[in-house]
Amino acid sequence: MKPYLIAKTLSFGIDKTVGYACITFGMVMTISTLIGILFRYVMVNPLPWTEELARYTMIWMGLLAISMGVKRESHLGLNLFVNLLPAFLQTALKMFSRILIGIFLYVLMVYGSTMAMNGIHQTMPALQIPMSYVLIAVPLSAVLSLVQLVLITVIDVTQKGE
Repeated sequence: MKPYLIAKTLSFGIDKTVGYACITFGMVMTISTLIGILFRYVMVNPLPWTEELARYTMIWMGLLAISMGVKRESHLGLNLFVNLLPAFLQTALKMFSRILIGIFLYVLMVYGSTMAMNGIHQTMPALQIPMSYVLIAVPLSAVLSLVQLVLITVIDVTQKGE
């Protein structure tokens, strides 16, 4: 099997899995918020954990979605100016941009891992579970995004070679 096809299949699989996880987190967030509203305003007996659960599922959803943005290359860019340049400069700038993004994601992974390990000793006030369950989303999203970055680069390089 060609590297292009392997990278494309793997990238698609990661993207699909992350997409389903984001949908699930979005549903949990919505249901938690609705339950919180129901108990606070209709039953006048607020549940302390609904707002916290909604907040942390939103964090997970947002951080995981970063890898989907990396795959689709929908991050911030100045395409207006780049598109005016010759093709070889466009390719060079694209690779330079990917290198900078890769460095940032690596730093995020390293510091995020440290932050998640430090979160073991903290507990969430309402849910009473370790804060590291939320904080682990940072290095995980960085790893997934870094993998997607490598895969789309492999796809670009090998696709042009064919």
